[in-house]
Order: sequence, then structure tokens, then C-alpha cells
Amino acid sequence: EGGGGAEMPYDKWADKILRACDYLVEHRMRKLVGVRRFISRVLGTSTNHVALYVTTVFRAGQVLKKKELCDFALPIGRALAADIHPDGYWEEHGDLLRNGGPTPSYNYLPHCAMGLMYEWTGEAVFAQAIEKSSAFHGNFCYPDGTFLDLIDERVRYDTTPRVWGLFSSSHTPSGRGLARNHMAGWLDSRKQQSNVVPESLARHCENFLYW
Repeated sequence: EGGGGAEMPYDKWADKILRACDYLVEHRMRKLVGVRRFISRVLGTSTNHVALYVTTVFRAGQVLKKKELCDFALPIGRALAADIHPDGYWEEHGDLLRNGGPTPSYNYLPHCAMGLMYEWTGEAVFAQAIEKSSAFHGNFCYPDGTFLDLIDERVRYDTTPRVWGLFSSSHTPSGRGLARNHMAGWLDSRKQQSNVVPESLARHCENFLYW
């Protein structure tokens, strides 16, 4: 986790990362400053996208020693964590009265992002969020861990296990059981497929790193 120089020479690609972060800040995140209800009609995008913006900019700031990026992303991340529905999900298509309901498939991405923010900051607001989202995904899944995806009438049935943020579930006993079943299902699904999506491998590296 060096920031350049002799520890870890990131200089060759730091410029591209920082320029990408600057774009995210100016074109995607600046309008999120002060937002407290994270729903599509406010954000102009989905909560899973915002979760990716927050973790990308915050982590780049940490690794590349750009404190201003961390300081910018962290309050938005805290607000996103605090806006989790009491039942444990982020409402992609909710409203101000919280009548939207969950979009389970896409909920794994903010679940993963809040787990990363907790690993990187140790802040209670992120721990509380992943405890709730772990319970949600444990309650709304099939016995093998496959998520229930017909709730929102958008994402149709798909048996592909979701691998984002399995490590986020590892803070509770039921969450660890859910993550184990997801992992077993993912390994079993590999037997029927000859290729593996690169992002899945990257996310599993992340899972093992933060388990």
C-alpha cells in the first residue's frame, strides 16, 4: 500500500488514475455533496454506481497519498451507508417515502462498497450498514445462496452466484454461512462453464484479501 517512490512505484499509472478520479469528482460526484436520500430520481443513476464512485475515489486517495480525494469521498460514503433501508438494502428505484423496495442483484455492489469502506476506515456507520445488508441477503435468497431476483420486476431469474462483497458478510455468523454457500455455488457453476469473467476473479481476490 505504498504511495510511490521506493516503496511501490505507482508513478507510471498514477496519472491516469488521478485523471479518472478527477472526472468522477467533477462529472459524477460533485452533485452528490449534501445528498441524504440516495435514490435514482435524485442521483440520476443507481446506488450501485455511486458506491463504485465512492470506493474508487477514496481508495485512490489513500494509495496515492491524495488526502483531498479521501476527504471528498468519505462524507458521501458515510451518507450512503446511513441511508440504508431499515430492512437492509439500498433503494435503486425508491421514493422519499421508501416505497420502492429492493433490487437484490444490484444491492450486492453497495454491500461490497460499504464493506470496503469499513475495512479502510473502521468507522461504525459502515459496520452497521453491512450488518443490515448481510441480514437482508441472508433472508432473501434460496438455500444455496442464490438471490431472489423477481422482487423488483427488473432482473429476471439468474442462477449465477453474486460474488461482490462476500467478505462484507463475514462479520456475522449467518453472513459467513451465506458467503460459504455463494462460494460453493460459484465453484459448482464453473464446472459447466469453460471461461471465467475477469471481474469475478478480481472480486474473489478482494474477498480473500479482506475475509
